[in-house]
Amino acid sequence: MSRRWQKKSQEDQFKDIYDKIDQIHGITRNPPLNSRGYDKHIKTGKLWVRTRINTILDKDSYREIGTVTGTPTFKGNSNEMTDFVPTNYLSGFGTINGRRVGLAADDFTIRAGHADGALFQKALYFEHLALVHKVPIIRLIDGSSGGGSVAVYKDMGYTYIPPATGAGWTPMLDSLSQVPVIGCILGPAVGLGAAKVTMTHFSVISNQVGSMFNAGPIVVEKAGIEEGLTNSDLGGPGVVCANGAIDNYGESEKDCFEIIRQFLEYMPSSVLEYPPLRPYSRLASDKAAARAKILDNAIPRQSSRSYQIYPIVEALLDEESWFEVGPAWGAPSITGFGRIAGHTVGLITFNVESPSLGALTAAGAKKLQRHVELCSLFGIPIVQLVDMPGFAIGSQAEREGTMRAGVDCVKAYYNATVPMFNVVIRKCYGIAGAFLVDNKLPHFRVAWPSGEWGSLPLEGGIEAAYAFPLKQAFQKGGPEAAKKLMGELQHDFAVLSDPVRTAMSFGVEEIVRPSQTRGILVDWCKMVYKTLLPQRMDMERIRVGLYKSRSYL
Repeated sequence: MSRRWQKKSQEDQFKDIYDKIDQIHGITRNPPLNSRGYDKHIKTGKLWVRTRINTILDKDSYREIGTVTGTPTFKGNSNEMTDFVPTNYLSGFGTINGRRVGLAADDFTIRAGHADGALFQKALYFEHLALVHKVPIIRLIDGSSGGGSVAVYKDMGYTYIPPATGAGWTPMLDSLSQVPVIGCILGPAVGLGAAKVTMTHFSVISNQVGSMFNAGPIVVEKAGIEEGLTNSDLGGPGVVCANGAIDNYGESEKDCFEIIRQFLEYMPSSVLEYPPLRPYSRLASDKAAARAKILDNAIPRQSSRSYQIYPIVEALLDEESWFEVGPAWGAPSITGFGRIAGHTVGLITFNVESPSLGALTAAGAKKLQRHVELCSLFGIPIVQLVDMPGFAIGSQAEREGTMRAGVDCVKAYYNATVPMFNVVIRKCYGIAGAFLVDNKLPHFRVAWPSGEWGSLPLEGGIEAAYAFPLKQAFQKGGPEAAKKLMGELQHDFAVLSDPVRTAMSFGVEEIVRPSQTRGILVDWCKMVYKTLLPQRMDMERIRVGLYKSRSYL
């Protein structure tokens, strides 16, 4: 018997198996053009699920897991398949810019993306596998609730207590402590879909087709709460990006994919790797001089005058490296990532042109807390440009629970395991200022000549501290006497507020020209990447080494 004939014979033995797999692949890997769900999906401007996968990943890099998963119908008591409904949950691995990632995607054309159109074992397996291999996880969400519709009760013959462990919560929670997890809303995200996209480190929503809510407009209306709402009214980008439930938004699905690619450029693949280090070339002398001029003229000497913060941010970071996280919420806080001489850093600063004039609001504190915790988890050093007049005050600030949110933020700063460098560019007052610049020893910080600081600002602080002498002066000599005393006090405190006096007592380590700041930050980044981050990594390996893999199935 020839080897050639033997090989052909062995292949023929499994021909029926291969034919069945090919039959299923013919269904799953081609768009269901005659499907009502697919037709509706395309008419709303959405990309088909496999088009999405091929668009976000590098070309030909996708390797799917569970390619024949679905619900078959067989003819009688045989293996002859008469129908096959694919699972509406696709998962697998691929690369983005050459780096391996895990990708899961909902197929809205099948059961509107409801979880009852998927096999929960597949989702559990994927999440666990990505965690074990320590790769970033991306979830493309275009689906409704965890259990689907009430129609499923008829098929089951009973109702059920909603599950949690079976829905994949445990591996999803475990992933949050070890690998970057990203969510992307490309349609309605309701119930479990909403939870999956917010149980992430970074999330983005398509402005054209995305929405997210606990329950959809019909359920809300039948509950007698509100009527006539659209998906966008209830949970469109204008809602979920403004309240911080979702971080960023893209105009189209492709824009969302580009935002995800950008975010990953600043993330390590897991907590066991260092943040990415990119090649860096020094700026041409004319560009460097232009940046120096921007920095030296950025802050007006008169503290009541405003300024724009973004030119300062861009002048300090590597060219075109600024990536903002959560631009539509949490004012006055500004958070994001950038690079300094190729080194990845988290950046935090404040917008003095915000409604609170830079004072820290409850939402702003929550935004800071989230960003500090993210940087601390993945070992990304933090640079802060500090202009903080204190916590927001007034009745609205009290109603929002500003102090509670602020104290939670303080905890995040003190628990952070990454080095921080503070540049006090103007104000630093009160508790809010204190925890920003004095949460670690030794300090890494400098101040600009525009810096001013203390427990309270002089505006209002003098009146509060000297209320009785001012009252006495008014009673004895009238308004002119009170005005004269106030002028004398203001002069005395203006003298004391000279930042050089603070530096003389080593209350601030160094006062520098703003144009010198970039060079100082470059030296600091090189130092902490060489010394402090390796020390931190040793501790992180111990932490992850103590993690015990669980059985999820």
